[in-house]
Amino acid sequence: MHQVYTGTQIREAEQPLLAAGAGPQLMHQAAWGLAQGVIELLHEHQLAVPGARITGLIGAGNNGGDGLWALSFLARRGAHITAICTAERVHPEGAAAFRAAGGRFLSGPETADYARAEVVIDAVLGTGARGAWEGHPVPEGALVVACDIPSGVSADTGQVSGQAITADLTVTFGGLKVGLFNGAGAAHSGNIKLVDIGLGPHLPAPELQLLSPTDIPELLPPAAPHAHKYTRGVLGVLAGSTKYPGAASLVCAGALATGVGMIRFLTQTEHAEPLTTLVLGAHPEVVPATDPTERVQAWLVGSGLSDSDHRVEQAKQVLTLTQQQQLPAVIDADGLKLIEPATTQPRVLTPHAGEAAALLNRLGAGSDDATQNQRVDRANVEADPLAAAQKLAELTGDVIVLKGPHTIICGPDAGPGQRFIYPGGHPFLATAGSGDTLAGIIAAVLTGWAEADAAPPLAAQAAAGVWLHGAASYAVAAGGPFGASQLAAGVRTVVAELL
Repeated sequence: MHQVYTGTQIREAEQPLLAAGAGPQLMHQAAWGLAQGVIELLHEHQLAVPGARITGLIGAGNNGGDGLWALSFLARRGAHITAICTAERVHPEGAAAFRAAGGRFLSGPETADYARAEVVIDAVLGTGARGAWEGHPVPEGALVVACDIPSGVSADTGQVSGQAITADLTVTFGGLKVGLFNGAGAAHSGNIKLVDIGLGPHLPAPELQLLSPTDIPELLPPAAPHAHKYTRGVLGVLAGSTKYPGAASLVCAGALATGVGMIRFLTQTEHAEPLTTLVLGAHPEVVPATDPTERVQAWLVGSGLSDSDHRVEQAKQVLTLTQQQQLPAVIDADGLKLIEPATTQPRVLTPHAGEAAALLNRLGAGSDDATQNQRVDRANVEADPLAAAQKLAELTGDVIVLKGPHTIICGPDAGPGQRFIYPGGHPFLATAGSGDTLAGIIAAVLTGWAEADAAPPLAAQAAAGVWLHGAASYAVAAGGPFGASQLAAGVRTVVAELL
């Protein structure tokens, strides 16, 4: 599991080492890692290091010093190094090392050489900087390597004020930063390489966690050798409608592929109707049910309900039942319109940005004493998804899975196992119905753990479901673009590999 910190947390962790006089050592370690990142990127693009034209955009602080030292190390490998100063002063020791390695500061007409750069090192604004990036445009075709954080991106939040440089690779030091994964920062950071500079003993509890493949088996319900369908978990599903019948089938597909023992599907009527026929035709193992009080370990409510009055009334009945019985529940899509704040049952809400904005407004987060008519919109949520997820978790008391290019999983409590980020599935995952499949996957995980003596935190269970969904997208994408109906096969492949 990888830990993710705010830029402020990293800077505070550096202070004891800086006070002990270890500043030069930290800079050399960071710069060496930055140089290695540049070398790896050149090799990835089949470019040689000797003779490579590398230009640093150099700011006034330690970030600029890291860039200058890295350029000096690259010169030892035969690179042709130049630099452009974006401030009146530069790091003196870094500048001395740069010049000693044969580096040349470009100014005036000489800056025309910058247009020939094959690699640009962005070392203008570091983790403590504020404000927009107003540097030189990147030459066409040049690769960009950001030093610690792309200039113009907030290391604490990922927000961008004005402009920010867009990197192909960000080499970050001491710990992963929230700003590299959250909001607009994720789109500017490119691939991310972490360089350990020895901050471990001084780091606080992380702001977020990133799951790795080795974490997932412990977060999935165990497949006991003497299990039967009821001990593996029975999931109640209220999904789909006449308008969106496919949602019900996709939900069931995701849950079955993850390993749920049984699904009770709440039908629209007591008589055979097209929705149930569709679901049973695709998944004959699903059991149709007309009575929501039949025993289940968990519920999934909301996917594809649309505005069907009958389905909405069923959803209200089921949500009341889950609250009374304290059953775990996944609430998705149209079910989110029925959410009331501060419940005590274990629930997971799965909004996308637009649904999150609507829910925040309905629960009162879009107004305050100063601006009564202030509203939250999709753009607000997308600018800082972590803040939006935290606010929703606070207002509802639920675990929030805020879906997007980078998915945030946020529980209502602080501490380990409560906040996660999944840095995006395959781009082909952006397809209709993939959210329904995700809801089914998460619901299956919750169902399997519902009656266990020692289960992981609910947020960690939800994060495992998000991870499975993303990993499945890569498994399926090997065959080209896909629809959501193909995701279940990818989930089975990933689960089989894990277990």
